[in-house]
Amino acid sequence: MLTAGQLRNRVEFLRKTRVKDAAGQYVDEWVSVVTTWGDFRNKSGMATIKSDAQASMTSSSLRIRYRTDITPDMVVQLDGQKFDIEAVLPDRAQRKFVDLVLKVAQ
Repeated sequence: MLTAGQLRNRVEFLRKTRVKDAAGQYVDEWVSVVTTWGDFRNKSGMATIKSDAQASMTSSSLRIRYRTDITPDMVVQLDGQKFDIEAVLPDRAQRKFVDLVLKVAQ
């Protein structure tokens, strides 16, 4: 069960949308879809080697109140940092929360 005290992080969900710029050209832009409270946690960090360079990857999770409008094509923004949604895991039995698996957006 989620309590108000657990939901201490204000997060914003963004979706890439095609909009017209000042010159009349269509461009892709991240647009805010919904802002809500959640419980954000960094789960683990691991070092990987890519192209002879070391990169750090962190897996994070976010738990929010149950809703059905969150999809993997969105990104989560927390304190100005964007995270890709790797998986959406709703609590289908009790419909109390949705867990999201996140990674730092590249």
